[in-house]
Amino acid sequence: MITGPVRYLILGALLAALLALGGCAYTVTTVEAEPPKPGPPVQTGQAAVMDQVNDLRSWPGEVPDSRIAHVRVFAPQMTDLLRQELVQRGLFTALPEPAEDPALKKKAELEVVINSFALEETGKNPWLVPHILLDGVALPVFTVVAVGTGGEIDLGGYAFPSMAMATNLRATVKWMEPWQEEAILNRDYIVTLPLGAVSERELKQKLGDYRSYGVSLGQEAGVKAVTDLADQMSRDPYWAYLRDYQRLARAEYLLKLYNQGPPPSLGLPSATVNEWPTPYRGYSARSEVKVNTFRDVRPVIKTPGTAAAQSSEPTPSLGQMVEQVKALLDIVKPLAYAPDEVGVLTDGYLEAEQRAAIVNTIRAQRLGLEGPKDLPPEALVSEEAAKELYDAPVVYRSKVQAELVERVFALAVSVLTPKTDVPSAQTQALRQGLINQIAAKVKDQPNLQVLLLAKAETAVNEAWPPMQELLKLVGSPMTQRYLARRAG
Repeated sequence: MITGPVRYLILGALLAALLALGGCAYTVTTVEAEPPKPGPPVQTGQAAVMDQVNDLRSWPGEVPDSRIAHVRVFAPQMTDLLRQELVQRGLFTALPEPAEDPALKKKAELEVVINSFALEETGKNPWLVPHILLDGVALPVFTVVAVGTGGEIDLGGYAFPSMAMATNLRATVKWMEPWQEEAILNRDYIVTLPLGAVSERELKQKLGDYRSYGVSLGQEAGVKAVTDLADQMSRDPYWAYLRDYQRLARAEYLLKLYNQGPPPSLGLPSATVNEWPTPYRGYSARSEVKVNTFRDVRPVIKTPGTAAAQSSEPTPSLGQMVEQVKALLDIVKPLAYAPDEVGVLTDGYLEAEQRAAIVNTIRAQRLGLEGPKDLPPEALVSEEAAKELYDAPVVYRSKVQAELVERVFALAVSVLTPKTDVPSAQTQALRQGLINQIAAKVKDQPNLQVLLLAKAETAVNEAWPPMQELLKLVGSPMTQRYLARRAG
């Protein structure tokens, strides 16, 4: 007969074995959406200078009182690795340092910002049971360890790999052009690299040493995370449309100059700037204009400088802005999937059958049908098709293309909106030509019409008549229903 403490140790071991075989009651399992498969590699065919990575992580100047979860991979190493990987994968043709190619810096720059890069606990695992049992059996030792490390470590956690850890990297990447302060393209990335079960002994070289927290564990995983970041960037469909983003940003910059400039001329003779009003005796200076009565010189009235006045570029004319928008109409291409369809098809928390049903309902409503049963066979999305589309690159490209088209339509609305109450015949002709070309692009394209109608919702006052004319020219059932609703 076994008695005394040995008996309780054996019973505890048996209990631990039973719990391990039957599943740990202390482990919480959460259902997460399976991420989509990476898309095909992207090549921009462009080069840019790349300065050292901007690491936003803060480091204590003295020995800390708590653990530093930062991965010990620093800006110089990340910079060299990203330059090498991004060029090797073909995303960019070259990424030299600014000092290596000063001329290239005047053209474009790739900025990388590391927002966070740390070892993070993601949960517990079945080793938690023997972890707890060891703490209970060796309670005096557990107490000494817990007190000695300020509660940071317990004995079971030091002996058993009972924590699930991951390396998490959050970065922002910007494509900058010298003529604009804002980024041409701004992308945020999150890299999560699971490390599996980890013990406190693996995280620290010795008990209570916060400076060495995760040093050896995080370095190897950190390099892998930076490499994964480069792979994620090189497969991001947004970079495939970098040239379109550059063209759009340039046109939007010119639109700001155009909007801040004077209204277009109506063909009336303009007065000479330095000429005094006539008759001279009928002129009375306003209080805010100080006239020097001793000199026959008209004072200069200073007005706040606008961006158009401060810019070295001349203010573009209406004709030039119309040509700018026309040149961007090649971006307005047929969309395989509308934005609301993309949102449903890429929702991993929905089953494929649900995704298909929702998309079919959206399409039926868009066509004015009673339900999905009235859709033509070619418009129906099956459950099998919904499964395949979850990972399909065409779906994710449609999302990017829709964002570009929305910006083209926004430019068009601004250019079509009159700047005067009585536009001249010339300005009306310019705008009518643009309306005709947009209508031809959108006609027989329901997914593009969805984007156009979304933009029509923002067209009010002076912007509504040209938009109304555009929708009439499109002449689809969708636009006709919208015009009837808005007229009512």
